[in-house]
Amino acid sequence: MAHDAERVLAIDAGGTKVAVASFSLLPAARDPIVRRRRDLPASATARDVLHLIGELAAEVFADADSGGRMAHRSVGVACPGVITAGRASHAPNIAGWEGLQVDTAVAAALGMPQVYVAQDGKLAALAEARWGELQGVNPGLYVNLGTGLAAAVVVDGNVVAGAHGASGEIGYNVVDAADRVAAAAGVAPLEALAGGRSIEQRSTRLLSRDTVAAEVFAIRGDHAGLSQLVDDTLDLIGMHLVNAAILIDPQRIVLGGGLLKAGDVVIRVLRSWLDAAVPFPPELRLSAFPDDAPLRGAAILALDSEASIAARATVTRGIDHSAGLNWSASDV
Repeated sequence: MAHDAERVLAIDAGGTKVAVASFSLLPAARDPIVRRRRDLPASATARDVLHLIGELAAEVFADADSGGRMAHRSVGVACPGVITAGRASHAPNIAGWEGLQVDTAVAAALGMPQVYVAQDGKLAALAEARWGELQGVNPGLYVNLGTGLAAAVVVDGNVVAGAHGASGEIGYNVVDAADRVAAAAGVAPLEALAGGRSIEQRSTRLLSRDTVAAEVFAIRGDHAGLSQLVDDTLDLIGMHLVNAAILIDPQRIVLGGGLLKAGDVVIRVLRSWLDAAVPFPPELRLSAFPDDAPLRGAAILALDSEASIAARATVTRGIDHSAGLNWSASDV
């Protein structure tokens, strides 16, 4: 059937990797038809990311199952930073990403004009609200623990954007009084201490070799310094998760991101914090999509743009956060 050949392209341009996938427009099709992923070096720039997006998209289009470039109606992009009308700000993890008009740049890299862009943590929350562990949860909280730290609030099936599209940017949470000018100085205090890149840098110094954050959690028991690093990091995250839970009173918190490769220890410590310090402790679950929640959210963003004129208007308003509107997780 003709409509069975129609696709959208989803892109997750994270701080450590790029993933590109083809998704069917059929409402029941929730899994990618074709997917490609490649890691990024820590030194990667915006130019490198865009080049890799082009390479991986070409591989997806070349796969016979994807239907080729012409079968793809639009593109959804998940990326770091605060996204306003397709432009990124507050995005320190990729050199050159700050101020980038992401939709225009991706459109040029792919030769595809219909490009929709949103912050990766919010799109991960959208995937959970539509297809995963936040379906029917009200309110819900998605927390990404990875290279960066971010959260997203889901209320009545909607991902809350905030007045400037910056809700849930918990990496900017202050950790002591010296942080009072942190955001103005371009510093994200909590992320600088508890983000995946910080964990890797500090553990690399302790071990005198390159490490990845998930590995640090796995081998912590063999090294006193690593054990202290993991304990301090999880306690810091736990304290800020408690404060968010007290503020929002969520029914359920869903955790995602690269640190969840060490999910057992993370869940155990954060569960203990919530149980001890929150008046009404919420459920705590791991993401239904531990490897690709932002990618699936990017697909939903693109799928919504093709669903109807009303859905396209909703998505457009959701990307342009100047109106302070929210994404719907139940339009399609």
